[in-house]
Amino acid sequence: KIRTKVLRDRMEDHAEFLRDDWFKMPDPYPENYQSFPTAKPRGFKDKLTSELAAGVIKRSIPYIDKESRVTKADISLTERASYGLTALANDKLRSEQLPNIQSQVADDIPLRGWVVKRVWLYEEKEHGAPKLIVDVAVWDILNVYWAGGGNNLKVCNVEYVYEDDVKAQYPKATGYSPDQAGRVPTYKWWDKEWNLVAIGDTTVYQQHHNRGYVPVYIMPVGSSRLRQ
Repeated sequence: KIRTKVLRDRMEDHAEFLRDDWFKMPDPYPENYQSFPTAKPRGFKDKLTSELAAGVIKRSIPYIDKESRVTKADISLTERASYGLTALANDKLRSEQLPNIQSQVADDIPLRGWVVKRVWLYEEKEHGAPKLIVDVAVWDILNVYWAGGGNNLKVCNVEYVYEDDVKAQYPKATGYSPDQAGRVPTYKWWDKEWNLVAIGDTTVYQQHHNRGYVPVYIMPVGSSRLRQ
C-alpha cells in the first residue's frame, strides 16, 4: 500500500477532477474568476462512459487451422456459451441491484485506465438438481492490492461495508472501527488455494478452493500503463 501511494493519490485526484470537485467557485470570488475551469472534462468522461456502456459486444473466435479437430460448429458453440455465461452473471448482478458488467467496466475505463474482474463459477443445488452460478465482480483498481504474477498471484480487494451490514453478515467480526460515514473496511483475499475475508482482527470467512489459479484478472485498457 505504501509503495503505491503516489499512484493511488493520482487516481483519486483524477476522480476529484471528474467529479467537478476542482470547479467549485471559492467565496469570495477571485478577481480572475472569468478564467476559472469548466466541467468539460467531466462531460467528456460521461460521454465516453455512455458510449462504452451502450456498445454492442461481439465475440468471434477465428477459424484458422483447417486440419484441426476443432470444427466451426464447436467454435460457434463456444461463442454462444460465452454470451450465455455473461447473461447469467448479469442476472446475478441484477438480483443484487448492481449494474451489469459492461456498465461497470465502462465507468472504470476512462476513469482508471485499468479494469479488475473477479470471475468465479460454481454449482449450487436447486430442487435437487445442479445449477451453474456465474459470479462476476468488477473491482476498482484504486482499492486492489496485488503481488506476484502468473500462477503466484496474490490479490486483496478492500470493500467498504456499512457497520449494520457487517453485524448482520459477519456477527463474529471484532476489532474494527467504522469511519465517519459508518463504513468498515472488508478485506477479500485470493490466491491459488485460498479465498479469505477479514474484518478488523478476525478472519470471518475462509474457503480452500484449491483451483490452482487465481480467478482475478487485472488488465490495462488500450495503451494505458501503470505508472508510479
